[in-house]
Amino acid sequence: MDQPKLKKYWRFFQDLLFPIYCLDCQTEGQDWLCPRCLARIKRWSGRASLSGDYLDQIVIAADYGNPVIRQAIHLLKYQFISDLAYPLGKILVEPASRWSSQWVFVPIPLHRFRHRWRDFNQVELILRQASEAINLDVRTDILLKTKNTRPQMSLNKAEREVNILDAFTVNKTSLGKIENIILVDDVVTTGQTLNQAAKVLKQAGVRRVEGLVLAHG
Repeated sequence: MDQPKLKKYWRFFQDLLFPIYCLDCQTEGQDWLCPRCLARIKRWSGRASLSGDYLDQIVIAADYGNPVIRQAIHLLKYQFISDLAYPLGKILVEPASRWSSQWVFVPIPLHRFRHRWRDFNQVELILRQASEAINLDVRTDILLKTKNTRPQMSLNKAEREVNILDAFTVNKTSLGKIENIILVDDVVTTGQTLNQAAKVLKQAGVRRVEGLVLAHG
């Protein structure tokens, strides 16, 4: 049996054997983050120190130091609980609504090997949940990840720079005449991933590249 099918069966048995509890208040129900606890999550109010010269601006929705945010992202990425994309997408709705229809939203892509392992791109799932609430043009055919990098969170600053170098390419046919792009990621620390993605987009002719991130940590 292939990995995607195994993951689907695993998620089915998880739902069957383990009832859903809100990650914050522990109330049993249908939501991994109940509406009350979701509304209580503080939005990011600090200043991020990011590396690189290609990203014009970055907007951060929440703090990765919040244990609820951290656990939700971890369960989505490593326990494959895709339903968590729904509440996490809700957190992106307000900051995402600041951009006009002249902008295109592009989730940071996964390398094909990691996509096959996870069976989905968690950033794309989160972003598409936000796009249901507001009119977002989400494109997954513009930016490609061609280098199978190590997870950035496990590396120091110098290692991150080397790890993500030349990791992305642009499909110029899909890009066309698009001039304004918002790169979307789940977690940002130093900003190396966003900066390298912004670099190749600008080299391909994009005029302005900004970033939208779920959490800083």
